Amino acid sequence: MRIASIDLGTNTFNLLIADAGSNGLNIVHRDKRGVKLGRNGINRKTISADAWERGMNTLADYAEDIKRFQPDRVVATATSAIRNADNGNTFIREAFDKFGITIRIIDGKEEARLIYMGVCNAVPIGTEPVLIMDIGGGSIEFIIAEITGILWHNSFEAGASRLLELYNPSEPITRDEILNIENHIEQQAAELFETAQNYPLTTLIGSSGSFDAIANMSSFILNGGPVGNDSKYFEIPLHTYLHIHNILLQSTTEQRKRIPGMDLIRVELIVIGSILIHHIVNKLSLKRIIQSSYAIKEGVIFDAIGKDF
Repeated sequence: MRIASIDLGTNTFNLLIADAGSNGLNIVHRDKRGVKLGRNGINRKTISADAWERGMNTLADYAEDIKRFQPDRVVATATSAIRNADNGNTFIREAFDKFGITIRIIDGKEEARLIYMGVCNAVPIGTEPVLIMDIGGGSIEFIIAEITGILWHNSFEAGASRLLELYNPSEPITRDEILNIENHIEQQAAELFETAQNYPLTTLIGSSGSFDAIANMSSFILNGGPVGNDSKYFEIPLHTYLHIHNILLQSTTEQRKRIPGMDLIRVELIVIGSILIHHIVNKLSLKRIIQSSYAIKEGVIFDAIGKDF
């Protein structure tokens, strides 16, 4: 079955078209755009006019891709920026009227479940519980899981785009600004820290933007080039991550653009993303970091397969 998965995120839109079956995914086409749907509106619960236009222009291109590749099904999911915007439903109606794309708004827990569906099909998860973390633009999802499935999952409206607009950090970021961000996640994700005490967690599995960028930077340091396109996961040595984290904290936007392996779509948000990762690793005394190449867009496809077969 050929499935098109559209992930309408707060910072990026993703289109993934894949032939899916019992042997996994055969990627036919993929596209990622830095739409920045939450810019100048995420903390005011609105999609701004400029962001709206960027979103519609991207969906117009995606509609053409869908015509070209002829998937059997199209599954489009909208997350934090759209689900929290007062004009989010209007955006969805316009997308359907213009392009015939039906977009489903999912809540944070469903977003976390679909992220897990992607991650568990990329990274081998054993009997020891692991913590899965996905840093979006509007929200952060956490999942505690083991080989039998999800043990706990939740979503918190403390994503990188939201924090960037809330705190507007200096360049380079100051120590006080770092503390403000750390205090924010402490308050927002208090349930995570309380729940984590019940599980012997040592491994963090990260999916999506910040983790993808840090994995790529790590690969340049360790291997002299990017993470391979066919790689489903990449282990980031803790000492390599800490080295990258320190570089990011001392950098400006222009300096980050020149870091080997940096994804230019992530340049604005990567410092906040890394602060969130660093705080989780320190707070929970985690020993390993693994980047998953699969996230929600792949999870949507695996979920669709499960429902169809």
